[in-house]
Formats: sequence, structure tokens, C-alpha cells
Amino acid sequence: MKGIPSADKPGAEPRKVPLYIDSTLRRGTIECSAKGKIPTVTGNLYAKEQGLGNLDEIEATRQGWINPSKQYSKPPEPSKTRETRDQLLIPVPILLSQPAAPQWLVRGFLEKNVLGMIFGASGHGKSFIGLALAASVATGTDFFGRAVAPGGVVYVAGEGHQGIARRLKAWEIHAEQILPDSFTVSSRAVRFLDTADMALLASEIEAMSVRPTLIVVDTVARAMVGADENSSKEMGAFIAECDALKRRFNCTLLLIHHSGHGEATRARGSSSLKAAMDFEALVIQQEGRRSLFVSKMKDAEPPSQIHFDLLSVELPWLDDDGLQVSAAVVVQVERSEPPPKKLKMSPTQRLGVQTLLSVANNGTATLEAWRREFHKGHTGDTPDAKKKAFQRVRKDLTEAAAVTVEDDDYTITPDKCVWVDFAVMVKAAQ
Repeated sequence: MKGIPSADKPGAEPRKVPLYIDSTLRRGTIECSAKGKIPTVTGNLYAKEQGLGNLDEIEATRQGWINPSKQYSKPPEPSKTRETRDQLLIPVPILLSQPAAPQWLVRGFLEKNVLGMIFGASGHGKSFIGLALAASVATGTDFFGRAVAPGGVVYVAGEGHQGIARRLKAWEIHAEQILPDSFTVSSRAVRFLDTADMALLASEIEAMSVRPTLIVVDTVARAMVGADENSSKEMGAFIAECDALKRRFNCTLLLIHHSGHGEATRARGSSSLKAAMDFEALVIQQEGRRSLFVSKMKDAEPPSQIHFDLLSVELPWLDDDGLQVSAAVVVQVERSEPPPKKLKMSPTQRLGVQTLLSVANNGTATLEAWRREFHKGHTGDTPDAKKKAFQRVRKDLTEAAAVTVEDDDYTITPDKCVWVDFAVMVKAAQ
């Protein structure tokens, strides 16, 4: 399109002028006089044909003029129409427009879109809890009497693959439910610090017809194989991969992990793991009684302890000898006895246990041998301070049923002690 030179300056060369055509900032170009004040006849005709109006009006509007005789639709604010999921910085008014109330995956127990962890000592039932929770979400069945938001589930199993099928079949029979195709279990462990493994996991989740609302990783040790759990750097890298997977699929990611060596009330490895959790629950077992204790919930009041047992269920399968196969499921139970007075020992109590174990012979130690060893390890400034500390520890261990006393001989009783980590310390010392 060729413009006609302006009459106020004959011979002036036409030039191209960019115009903002609409709110999406698409650029159009027309030709007008060199001064740019008087649009060419051809330009105005072109603009009219395109439904843009008069070019003088368009240019004035672009400079900020508003024609009072016309109603202009206000261009949408980019920050309010863009998906905030991909934004780094979100204006506070938009943040506050989001629902403030928690969105529950399991009512009053576990929220949607959080990073959480269930941990406990080997054999206490943490994987049974993880599978029961996953099956409840997959079918929308109540979890320990709490309402569940149904959705897809991915269970990343790092160990015990043969047992998982039996446990899930037992859950189906006991709950009288059929587990759907939207519940998937990995055929092997996935190394979260391996790029190829994570790419494969993500691609298979993308191919699922139902996106997961819950991903369970059982266990952290198998997902971090080859890495050091105690390294804050390597644990940080693992947490970053978990966060990325959670954000990508907008779901809850739940870790199943082991408790610490010699300390059953904290998760094993770097303390950065607990710090990164929105939710944390401990599975404990004392004298054959099992409980699920929520030890961390960032934005809500933790629920009370859930007491449970394992119930054996016969399966419609036979083993190689033609005998009935069975598997266990978790069932909630009511307990009238009060919860343990203390789940965790104090540093002085731990010193008392450590020194007792160090001098015990076949589980029994003399008072004098225990006292000498305790005084060596205690940091009291005076002999009297050490003496009083030892007297308190003897009293505490006796009242906690950690020891029995006969003729100044102290015998260790790990099965009766109310401290969760006492039995772990005794087992580690054997």
C-alpha cells in the first residue's frame, strides 16, 4: 500500500507507522506522511475497510485519549488472566482471592497438594498404612473413618513387590471394593536422582487417563539409592525432585521412610527432610499395640492418634503346596488405655540408657558399674550434680518400666517401656 504525501509538505517521503490495533498488542502498519500528523487517504480507506476506524482517532487513543461518545472495553490485566501456576511472582490480591480454607485429600488428616511423610521402624506397619491410604483415595473409601477425595494414585514401590499384590487383594476383600485402573504400582524402584528414571516416571504418569491426586514413594531409601541420606546437599536434591513432581501433576506426594537409628521418634537422615515436610506422621508400636501419630501439620490442628491393628485376611489363592494364601490389612481399634506418657527421652535419660547398656551383661547391670559409667559421661560441674542426675535417671527408668530392680541389679525390659526409642536403642546395642 502506497501513501499520498501530505499537502503541507510536497514531496515528503511516506513512512511506515506502527499502530496498536487491539488489546493483544498485535501491530499493524500503514503508510502516512513523513510528519506523521495527517494520515494518507489510502491509509484511512484501508483502516476503514479493516474496521479499525479513523487513523487519527486510533493514534490519539494510543496516546491515551478516550472518546466519550464510545464505550471502550478495558484490556484485561495480563497478571489476572495468566495462569498463576507458571508465575514466579503473584500479586497479593490474587493470592488472597484463592480459597483460604484447606482442601482435604483425607478430611482432617492430609491436605491436597502437599509434600508429606509417614515414617516408622521396620515392621511397625508404615507400608501397610501407605497402601491403605492409597487404596482409600483410589476408591473414595473412608480412611480410618475420615472422608476421602477420590482420585488417581501412583504407588512407587521400591521393595516388597510380591507382597504388595497380596496386601492390596486383602484390602479389596476386607473393604468390599474393587481397585480401579487409575491406581497404578511401579514394577521396580525409581531413582529420584537419576534423570532417565524420573523422565520415564513422568512420561508414564502423563499417559494415564486419570491424573493422580496422590503419589506415594515407598521408601525414601530405595528412591535415594546410591545417595547419602545424611547429606543435606543430596537430601536437598531429592526434595527438589519430589517438589517438582508434585507441582507438575498438582497432587499430594507422600513419602514412606524409616525412623532414625537409635531414635524412633524422628525420621532417618538429614534434618532438612523434616523441615521440607508439610505433613509428617509417625507409626509406633509398643507391646504389640500400633498407633499412627501426626507429628507435624503446617496449616491445621493435628488430629488425635489413630490406633490400629493388622488383621489377617484369607485370599482366593493357593501357594505351591496347595495351602490358602493370606495377607494382612490395617483396621482401626479403640483403646481405653492412655497414650504413652512420653514418646521421646531427654538427653540425660538417653545417657542413662546408653551407659546402662554399655555395662550390662545379658541385659543386667549392677548399680555400682552403671553409676561409674554414668558419672564418666555426665557433664555436671560437681560430683553432687552428677549424683543427683543419676538418681533422677534411675527413678525415671524405673517409672517408665525400662528396667526392673532386684538387689541393686538392674535388668533391661524393652518390651514394657513407655519410651518409643528405648526398644530401638536396646536392639541397636545387641
